[in-house]
Amino acid sequence: MQERIEKDTWGERRLPADAYFGVRTLRAAASPRSEAAVPKEWITALARVKGASAKVNGELGVLPRLAARTLTIAAEEVARGHYRKHFIVDPAQGRSASALDINMNDVLANRALELMAREKGDYGSCHPELHAGLGLPPGEVVRLASRLACLTLTEELTASLQELGQSLAREGLPPEARDYAGRVREDAELIRGAEKVLLRVPLSGEPAFTGRLLRCLGEDTGRVLLPAGRTAGTSDASVYRKLSAAVHTTALGLSELCRRLAGWRHVERAGGTGSLHLLEGPMHLLIQVIGHHRILLKATQGVRSGIGDMTPIVLLNLLPSMRCLMYGAGQLRGWAEAGARETQQV
Repeated sequence: MQERIEKDTWGERRLPADAYFGVRTLRAAASPRSEAAVPKEWITALARVKGASAKVNGELGVLPRLAARTLTIAAEEVARGHYRKHFIVDPAQGRSASALDINMNDVLANRALELMAREKGDYGSCHPELHAGLGLPPGEVVRLASRLACLTLTEELTASLQELGQSLAREGLPPEARDYAGRVREDAELIRGAEKVLLRVPLSGEPAFTGRLLRCLGEDTGRVLLPAGRTAGTSDASVYRKLSAAVHTTALGLSELCRRLAGWRHVERAGGTGSLHLLEGPMHLLIQVIGHHRILLKATQGVRSGIGDMTPIVLLNLLPSMRCLMYGAGQLRGWAEAGARETQQV
């Protein structure tokens, strides 16, 4: 395997020649690992923030034009799913927010160098810190990306719940199902309420930069992001608790629906009288949501106790929780539509 050598203040390290991560990422990834994978929504959102930062810094003239253009292209490629295997830091390890920011800067800088027809690791034209990392402090980059990652899933989740509500209201389903149709739609609105709070982002940078950055991200994502002062904005911990509570409440309602409908004739024919055969899948997913919520509450309590940045632990539970609820709602929707069709055919 071909290798290259990179040097930092701690000395030299050997890396695979084709690696987009650099020596700083290698050192950040050397901490004890939990083997947790970085959620794809988080990587995508972080790339969006970095791409918008490069574009704005280029417009403001604080970043060389070529570096700004190539970093923007590299960020768009990462956002589309490229180079994922080069994100090697553990999102659950200590100082993980900074580690993830370091990893992203390395990947973007080395890809930008490649676009410039330069060798990876030759950071004279595009440096991970001086160019890719120019803009917000690492903690605020991760804060903004974390909110964007959650917004991506809240949008998909509320759409899935709205579709489930429509399916439960179909003719041919038992009264219990139709009764829950309204409740599911109410839960979707509860999640939308938490989504609105996510859109107000507390940032401490220069207004000339942060205002343009949020507008650029808004154009890129189709969301209206608003700046909020540190004192005016709601804390990240309370924002995530509110969203997780809405997801948890929805999961409890759907698990109750599963239990109530377990004896319906459509389910009985599939798995026997009183069987949960058709509903085991969504039930297991909903139970995972409840577990994720409990861990998230503990993590945000740690923030209040001064333990430090628990955002990675929060997201490692909140993002999978929303995915579980979305998949569970999708399975229940399929069950409801199959039951309605069967009833109409009888």
